Amino acid sequence: MVLRSSFVEDVGDYIMIRMSSEGRAPTPDLFCPYRPVIHPEVEAIHEQSVVWARAVGLVGSDRQAKRLSGSKIGWLVARAFPSARPSALQLAADWTTLFCMLDDRIEKIKSPRQVGSNLAGLLDAFRGGPIRSDGDRAACALQDLRRRMLEEGSPTWVAGFGDQLERLFASLVVEATDRENEKIPELSAYLAMRETSIGLYVQFELFELTNAIKLPPEVHQHPAVAALKRKACNLVGWANDIFTYEKEITHGELHNLVLVLMQAEGLSLESALDKAVALHDTEMHEFIQLEPDLPSLGIDVDEEIRSYVAMLRTWIRGHIDWGHETGRYVTVHGGPVSSREWDPFEFAQLNAG
Repeated sequence: MVLRSSFVEDVGDYIMIRMSSEGRAPTPDLFCPYRPVIHPEVEAIHEQSVVWARAVGLVGSDRQAKRLSGSKIGWLVARAFPSARPSALQLAADWTTLFCMLDDRIEKIKSPRQVGSNLAGLLDAFRGGPIRSDGDRAACALQDLRRRMLEEGSPTWVAGFGDQLERLFASLVVEATDRENEKIPELSAYLAMRETSIGLYVQFELFELTNAIKLPPEVHQHPAVAALKRKACNLVGWANDIFTYEKEITHGELHNLVLVLMQAEGLSLESALDKAVALHDTEMHEFIQLEPDLPSLGIDVDEEIRSYVAMLRTWIRGHIDWGHETGRYVTVHGGPVSSREWDPFEFAQLNAG
């Protein structure tokens, strides 16, 4: 066990000193051979997500709305689902907006029991249960998403989405337990958790809605398809860690691949960053090598399999491009770190208009 006070804060102080004199380190180049694509209605989708967040009470001030708009979350899903039906893409953008805000809030709750209770209440709300007396706008937003999902898809699909939501929420409780114990996870445990906590398995469910496809269970269970999904989650999760390591470590966050590598292998910050980039690039090469191993189950199913793997590619590429354009990964002032005061998303209060 490594205590935050004895390791993470020292690393954070080093980053703060370095950045005060040198500015933010350049974002490392990550290997990705796929070309960028984006949905033609990206601007409208993104703008409507900000409007939706205000309408359901997730943000309650012009400052919060401006911060949310600058995150360009709609651009992320538009890059990930470039050929989606617009109404379903709007659902994906609204869910992703909620998830980013929820992730920021959960990181600030120190008690894993409180995190678990909060997320259990949200899951109950999504599954059609009542909003608890201590419920908040996130529960209201989830119920709105459920209503719209039932208009776009079947009850069976909505139930499957809820199952992936439960899996995602469980990983957030594990993270909260580490934070309470001030414990940097072991590398193997972190990699297994990060595969889920990045939230892509939920997004993969959304692809069946956005692009109106339904792969048979034997496709999802095929070793090559399962491995490609797992590697896509890793690639996006690790890239996210590489883009945010300065921000997260200076904020005291324990769950970042760079920090975990520092502790696991006794590396300097710079060497750990290089190792994280190398892990990402190796995973990218392995993803490419796996594609020829896809199953063949007939012309119609094969076409849907190709569409599904294309979606994995657009998520990998789209997240990298979004990482360079979003305002989510910068400081309050959008420049070099000058204090520990970052600007995470904040929920409006329950009684906000």
